Amino acid sequence: MFFWLDLIAVLGHPFAPHEGSWLIIEPTIAMGLALLGALYLYAVGPLRERHNWADHVERRYVVYFMSGLLLLFVSLQGPLHELGDYYLFSAHMVQHLLVTMIAPPLMLKGMPPWLIDRGLARRGVLPVARLLTAPLVAFFLFNAVFAVWHAPQFYQAALGRPEVHSLEHILFIGTAFLTWWPIFSPSARLPRAALPLQIVYLFAQTIVPTILGALI
Repeated sequence: MFFWLDLIAVLGHPFAPHEGSWLIIEPTIAMGLALLGALYLYAVGPLRERHNWADHVERRYVVYFMSGLLLLFVSLQGPLHELGDYYLFSAHMVQHLLVTMIAPPLMLKGMPPWLIDRGLARRGVLPVARLLTAPLVAFFLFNAVFAVWHAPQFYQAALGRPEVHSLEHILFIGTAFLTWWPIFSPSARLPRAALPLQIVYLFAQTIVPTILGALI
């Protein structure tokens, strides 16, 4: 199906960089991701040492988090972003898969438990976080957001207006973190779902995209 949609797209548009923007970096996205990376490194480095939160940080945490951050950058900038916005439907779907299915789990696995627990210890945070990461709530929020943004009117609005497209990606990424929490939670204060529930949960996650893909 995606092949025919891509063929129509290519025939309908000259295959050339849109306004020469193959390698253009969008400052707001680049600065936002850079700031997120800097805050993470500060939290697991100087801030951890200052407050004696942990003796050290395992290298795997930093590798996981930075790998997820790099995937977000590659997904939202440059050639893949250009192809997805102006030429290939499949490239747009790959972009969505990267920002919802791969980058968020990597970044969750990159969060040391002590860092998450420090945030959850703040007043009023734990009850809200427990509600939002409950399997049924997280499942509904992610799939509702994902389905709504693929409705024709919202899909076209996102392609036509950069600020709307940015909002779409923010909601995708934010709800993706919630929906992956029952599988990859790094904190015992908000633990992962039991293994049998994880299996059912992951199977259920395949149903909505399958129906959505069939409708598209």
